[in-house]
Amino acid sequence: MIYDRCRIQKSPRFEKLREFRKKYGQLTFLNRPLRNKWTVHKTLQQDERFKSYLPAAKLAESAQDVAEMLQKYPLLYVKPINGTGGRGILRIERKKGGRLLLQGRDQARRIITPAYITHSELASFLRNWNIGNVKHIVQQGLQLKLPNGRVHDYRMLVQKDRTGKWQVTGCAGRMGPARSVTSNLHGGGHAIGMTELLNMWVGEDKADAVKADAESFGVAVAQYLEKSFGRLCELALDLAIDRKGRVWLLEVNPKPAREVFRQAGEWILTATRS
Repeated sequence: MIYDRCRIQKSPRFEKLREFRKKYGQLTFLNRPLRNKWTVHKTLQQDERFKSYLPAAKLAESAQDVAEMLQKYPLLYVKPINGTGGRGILRIERKKGGRLLLQGRDQARRIITPAYITHSELASFLRNWNIGNVKHIVQQGLQLKLPNGRVHDYRMLVQKDRTGKWQVTGCAGRMGPARSVTSNLHGGGHAIGMTELLNMWVGEDKADAVKADAESFGVAVAQYLEKSFGRLCELALDLAIDRKGRVWLLEVNPKPAREVFRQAGEWILTATRS
């Protein structure tokens, strides 16, 4: 078996990996890809257990798709369905007076200058953002800014133990840098212990129950996605938790980086069986 942790990317190294996979296709490669964000969202939507954890989402094939979602939700995130590391993420928020506040990161992860535009200017902006040429998902946004103004979320790692049973082996909070709409470490974010962050966000009286709910959800998602896509050995879930303690799934990553757990002081077990 070969544990393939290389993400899909445009690079000579990845093309060499493609050639290697083709040449040695008879071998077992771990961990298998999960297609894209939209496919995973649709798959999880099919199970009633998960619907309350999923923000509303739609495939954004045109600016009209984004505009229709804006009529329902005051805050949206627009993401490439195959994006990683916070690249190309756009945050759109309805403000008073009919204006829209646009924030985000470009394909190089650079923070773009915040801009206020009118609804009539949105289509032009989205064309320049490559909506229509590159597939994007538009997702209901959640208010996740801490009192210091920085966004935060949680990265949960779910792995198989030596008996093949799924377990949560780590969960760490991520806090984004100033002016960022994402919390990714690659984009300048930093890690913080989950319990510490939950205590600040929902209060110590709720933290344990919220953590237990998140962990139970994480294991159930891993089990379900394995049944849907074939054998897996680990998954990372990016979770949001609102002020009321409700857990939301932002996305699932089959080839997660581990730096956030090291920074947060989490010890990570290694999956030993698929």
